[in-house]
Amino acid sequence: YDAVMGGYWPNANSDALFGSGNGASSFTTTIQKTNITSAGDTTFFGDLTVARAETASYSSFIRGMWAGGNTPSASNVIDYVTFSTHFGNLTQSTVAPAGSSNSIRAVVAGGDQVPSISNVIDYTTMASTGNATDFGDLTTGRSALSCVSSPTRACFAGGQSPSNQNIIDFVEIMTTGNAVDFGDLNASLDFMSFGNLASSTRGVYAGGFTPTHTDDIQFITIASQGNSVKYGDLTSAKRRLAATSNSVKGILLMLVIYFLEYIQQQVVVTHTVD
Repeated sequence: YDAVMGGYWPNANSDALFGSGNGASSFTTTIQKTNITSAGDTTFFGDLTVARAETASYSSFIRGMWAGGNTPSASNVIDYVTFSTHFGNLTQSTVAPAGSSNSIRAVVAGGDQVPSISNVIDYTTMASTGNATDFGDLTTGRSALSCVSSPTRACFAGGQSPSNQNIIDFVEIMTTGNAVDFGDLNASLDFMSFGNLASSTRGVYAGGFTPTHTDDIQFITIASQGNSVKYGDLTSAKRRLAATSNSVKGILLMLVIYFLEYIQQQVVVTHTVD
């Protein structure tokens, strides 16, 4: 808090990784890399241990991780990089969970366990490999939800249960227990349609499908509680956004589906987080 307020919070991370996904005909293991501080195309980084889509992703300063996903059956695999290696297993197999972390602990919540929808929150300690441990439960079980986090809190937003939701609930990352109501999004969304960014103080949600495309950007102040607030607009209405950020700038990567074929469009939109 002192560092953020004093303007000397470290901005150590400049590299961003995009991993997993669904190509035109098959799931992919590919991890791509880009530098957040400068414009430019992604480069090849490496491969996941299992080809899959709809994973949760999160990172510390040392490791980036992908958990769960669609293979096309539900997966409980957790991978991590620098070198993509099997980290451990979630407590359950799930498709389209949400994940986030501080530099010590990661949490993974929700997901689709066809025909049921999970409310389970798992956690792992990122510095050591091993299976996930039960953390608690979401206020409402849902899949395809989104998550932003500060060093202390993880806030889960939107999702499907099975209809789109506007719920925001949160946990304190370094404790265990059930999620608590935070507030509401300004529209019901699922993460298959909107991107999420965060600094140490603010969480930002961009774009979506409600059921029409939207250019709306909304934000929450992570340390408080309450409904999301209008932030601004994207350059155009978009859905299916992958997103990442450092403490200043956020990058949104658009993935659009036409006729059940996945077409990667290299459209990058940047917005200042704070």
